[in-house]
Amino acid sequence: MSPMAGRWREGRGQQPGREPWRRRSGGSEIVWVAHFDGDDVGPGLELLLLDERIDEARAYSRKVLRAMENLTRSVSEWPGADVVVSGGDDLIVCWEKEPDARWIELLRQSFEQDCERTLSVGVGKSTKGATESLRRAKLQGKNNLVMRED
Repeated sequence: MSPMAGRWREGRGQQPGREPWRRRSGGSEIVWVAHFDGDDVGPGLELLLLDERIDEARAYSRKVLRAMENLTRSVSEWPGADVVVSGGDDLIVCWEKEPDARWIELLRQSFEQDCERTLSVGVGKSTKGATESLRRAKLQGKNNLVMRED
């Protein structure tokens, strides 16, 4: 038996399979999760570094950072949004209501305008569902939005 298994039984941690952010102080259930991820952001930076183009790498990094800050700000203004993760080229957000696909498409376009990189997004009713949707979006060629209800 793993040490973690005992901890759950003793009630000193969050129950497995239940995300701690699922319940808010107001008691409302968060049922939609979106996982945003920049496409080929890391490899773009890595190529610049391999070619020792440091100034370009710095400018590239700043562009991506600004694009992510703009994305995070826009998403956090959506009613009921709860930003769970914002770092690197990833953003994970939860909502009580289904996010509007047209609005997410506008966010993806803005991100591309800001940093000249595309953005894939997976939406589901759990972090697992959103991440699986993101994986499908990437496997379908990137620069996609995949939404699923299960």
